[in-house]
Amino acid sequence: MTGRIIQTERIPLDAGAFDWMVGRVVRSVEFSEPRHWVIALSGRGLVVTDSLWRVLDGTRLITTSEDHGQLFGLPERVDAGHAAVVALSSLKILEVELTPAQSDLTIRFENQVALQFLSTSSGYESWQVEDPEGVCIVVDGAGNASTWRT
Repeated sequence: MTGRIIQTERIPLDAGAFDWMVGRVVRSVEFSEPRHWVIALSGRGLVVTDSLWRVLDGTRLITTSEDHGQLFGLPERVDAGHAAVVALSSLKILEVELTPAQSDLTIRFENQVALQFLSTSSGYESWQVEDPEGVCIVVDGAGNASTWRT
């Protein structure tokens, strides 16, 4: 088995690094056990997380990664990925915001809808972004960011 060594570089965490997302829409939200989520954007680009994410519409919480697979007294288990796609796929991204103290990432859409990636550990990776050019940025809950090219 051969592998590839990825050389990372520490970088400052800056919301401007995510400006490429503006104008795009969510194409898909895919789940892999045990808690790995891949959110694909139009025109290439991904957000990947094993941490908590949630979709809000300005008045209520629509769904979260924690809802996935729950029954909540419903006839079928919640498919949080499907619920997120339904809520987001027709809306353009307007802005991307970082909360540096917690390394939380908020993607704001039209109609006051937001997709938030919340850090749940100060040491583990919280989320990762890959832009259309193959540049990856991975962030931990303590505000540390590293980058590399795929």
